Amino acid sequence: MISSEEIQARARRLWSSGDPLRAWLGATELFPYLLPFRRPSAHDWLERFAELRAEVERLEAASKARLGVGYAVAFREVAHQKLGHLRVPDRIVFESAEDVAACAGESPKLRRFTQVARILRSREPGLTDWLAERPLRALECDGSLPQLLAVIEHFKAHPRPMRFARELGIPGVDSKFIEENRALLGEWLDRVLPTEAVDATVCGLADNGFERRFGLRFEESLIRFRWLDRSVMLAGRIADATVPLSEFIAYAPQCERVVVTENKINFLTLPECSCSLAVFGGGYAIERLEGVAWLGDRTVYYWGDIDTHGFAILSRLRGHWAHVHSLLMDRETLLGHKDLWSQEPQDQRCLHDLHGLHAEERALYDDLRGDRFGERVRLEQERIDYGLVQDAVAHICGQELRPRASRFTYEEARSHSAPARQTSSSSIKINSPLSAADVAVGETCAEWPATTPEAIMAPFAASEFYSYYQLKPCSLRVYLRARGVTPSEPDAYHKLLVKLGQRHEHQHLEGLGEHVNANGSVEATRDAVAAEARVIYQAALRVTHPKYGEVVGVPDFLIRDGIEYLIRDCKLSRRFSEDVHPEIFHQLELYGWLYEETFGRPPVRLEAYMGDAQLRTVAYQPDRALAALLFIQEVKGLAEEPYDPIGWSKCLDGGFSEFCWGRARERRDVAQLPGVDQALARALRVERIATYDELLARHTEVTLAEVKKDVGGKPRRVGNAAPKILQHAKAYVSGETIRLGAVILKRVPSLVMFDVEGIPPHLEYSEKTYLWGVKLRGERPEPYRPAIADVGEQGDLPGWERFLENCRTILAERGDIPFVHWSPYERTQIRKYVEKYGDRDGIAARILTCLYDLQPVVEASLVLPTPSYGLKLIERFAGYTRQLPEAGGKWSMATYIEAVETEDPSRAASLIGEIARYNEEDLDALWAVYTWLRSMS
Repeated sequence: MISSEEIQARARRLWSSGDPLRAWLGATELFPYLLPFRRPSAHDWLERFAELRAEVERLEAASKARLGVGYAVAFREVAHQKLGHLRVPDRIVFESAEDVAACAGESPKLRRFTQVARILRSREPGLTDWLAERPLRALECDGSLPQLLAVIEHFKAHPRPMRFARELGIPGVDSKFIEENRALLGEWLDRVLPTEAVDATVCGLADNGFERRFGLRFEESLIRFRWLDRSVMLAGRIADATVPLSEFIAYAPQCERVVVTENKINFLTLPECSCSLAVFGGGYAIERLEGVAWLGDRTVYYWGDIDTHGFAILSRLRGHWAHVHSLLMDRETLLGHKDLWSQEPQDQRCLHDLHGLHAEERALYDDLRGDRFGERVRLEQERIDYGLVQDAVAHICGQELRPRASRFTYEEARSHSAPARQTSSSSIKINSPLSAADVAVGETCAEWPATTPEAIMAPFAASEFYSYYQLKPCSLRVYLRARGVTPSEPDAYHKLLVKLGQRHEHQHLEGLGEHVNANGSVEATRDAVAAEARVIYQAALRVTHPKYGEVVGVPDFLIRDGIEYLIRDCKLSRRFSEDVHPEIFHQLELYGWLYEETFGRPPVRLEAYMGDAQLRTVAYQPDRALAALLFIQEVKGLAEEPYDPIGWSKCLDGGFSEFCWGRARERRDVAQLPGVDQALARALRVERIATYDELLARHTEVTLAEVKKDVGGKPRRVGNAAPKILQHAKAYVSGETIRLGAVILKRVPSLVMFDVEGIPPHLEYSEKTYLWGVKLRGERPEPYRPAIADVGEQGDLPGWERFLENCRTILAERGDIPFVHWSPYERTQIRKYVEKYGDRDGIAARILTCLYDLQPVVEASLVLPTPSYGLKLIERFAGYTRQLPEAGGKWSMATYIEAVETEDPSRAASLIGEIARYNEEDLDALWAVYTWLRSMS
């Protein structure tokens, strides 16, 4: 059987395809449109006669026969062996676009569409095919149709005007209107302009694509260049200048070679070289050089960072000019500056195959992306010995190499760069000498005190890897700790993790037998190793190193294996993966390095004793841990706050959630918005968009869709996510709910609110669902029915059986009514338990067909000023207030384990009662959200 609500939902889906509008235009045959549905069987009528008869009556009451518009229902008579003759629905159809629009609640839009279609067919017949292709797009332009047509008529009368949009002088149309409607105007102009008026080689809106395709002027990219030969300068006296790209293309200087570098300091400090020109590429901006034809007749060198990002830029440049040479981007230069290595930011890495690299370059790139030198190794070009730079430039210029006594720093080199003289010119910007602002990174954060020497010189503890990598890497957490910002007090769940971790460690210790407890003492550890103790517990290792400073570590165990020791650490996690837990690997690698520095030989091996009681081996690669150490120490010593976007899951358990999210709310941080992930937040920051107000001011749906973010080393457009992101920004600005359309909600007399509580697999306990809660609401509501697991390894089986029995009773009394829940977790748990314990009477299978997830309904219907669509955030909009505000899913887990482990029966019963009350509040919150949605549907 099908309900009128389900038919309305199908009508909305059909409307959103645009096919009813195409049928109205006569571009396709659609009507009559048949709606398939499941017809009740004879058994269904016998078992649910009253319910099905009521459904048929409701179906007919909302049909076209009663309302004059909408879906039409054809009935037929069937003979039932026990019930006699029944009048049942046989066929449901939409007969016209008007019927679909009425059922979908879109009749006003259909009327608007017909008006737009008649005007466009009359004024611009060439757009008739476009109407059929993009009918829903046509709806968006009804309010601005006169201005759009005025622009089209102007371009038809004046093709390729070669003026700025500001100069067109179209009555009632300003340049901002053209900019905001470039995508739509482009689609129309492609269809109405003659072929010669359109540059078909230009596609998309990026890089002034609209202007270039249809012959408008635009602000050109600028190219900065500097003569390295002072005997040949611009206008006889200008060595350093910035000009529009077209002028640089036309300039065609009389030079033999061109050095392209992406770093401003390197650009300014390149040594003199005869007949040579330096060009400031500025990262991927080097693609602007694609159209500089005269580069094909020059010897071109590219100098970038020795990291994956630098080789990606070289690859792109060679895609335009295959003859480009790399400069100082070789293995010898990298290995000769090992003490100056840093870490490449994760979000800037390139990990895919690159074309155009020479064999030696490709081998070096493969080693870098494979972390064969260490984790994310990077040699920034400005760190390279300046004397080596002088030698390299002298070599390409055919000059005699100068003897060098020591490294020449860039601060010294900058003093050798003479300032450019200033002159007046309409199109030339003469650059002043390098200022402090040129080398500033990030923003100065006045609220932080300068890093104290104590903070910089404090010993590095191996446990600090956890602070950085916890959940997701975050340099801001490291920085805040260094600034003395106190993390929030651990909640009950995290205190539980500490307790379980200690128990896991002590149980393993007991299994190892006789041991020496060093109690974190360096001296006791040395003595125990000298005495060849078989097991050393809580060993302490401390090293003072000229490069890494003071480093300390306390591995859980040193275990003698032959004549040497292996190092073993206990970890509660069951997931042994460097992608998930890099801190485990780096911590053990650093322990190995400390051991080798202390005793002059490496450990036999590194082991992790995981939460599933399995021993896992970590390869001894200390360079990776040391590179991570240097990065963390560098962050701790920063004078300015590093940028690390907030994230709902990233910041949830990091210790600074309240601090960071509170500050984000005050700053109106754009990263709060659902849909703005870490990569997009960074991409917007490049555009100097920090707040959601700035996002709305700077972007339309079309332009935001074109923004590219780095995902796994590859650029990815925001695309279809743009409209929803901007809607969330508007909701944040107004503080109000935005409705995307009618709320599509199942409306039935009775519903079951359904929620479960469970323990995840990464804890030491076996994964289990320990509470299945249901509560009947609507007509004839009934009390809360919890099904709670028993204590013990198989204690969840009785809980599962009690749950199925509760559901059997409900289904027998009320039929297959909706089981309302929030998110996919409940469906997943039912499927797991069917696989684990079976479904003898098919009750679980029936529940699965009745599950009704409310979260997608909210996400599809409403845009709310909230960073997440979790129940505890959404319930506030429904006006629900909890009596146990501190309780949550993790609190529930911690409380359940405490109840299981306590030896006081009354205490256990009290704790289980608290969990049940929390679970019932979840169900009441679900009902509050449902009734709130029902009021809007």
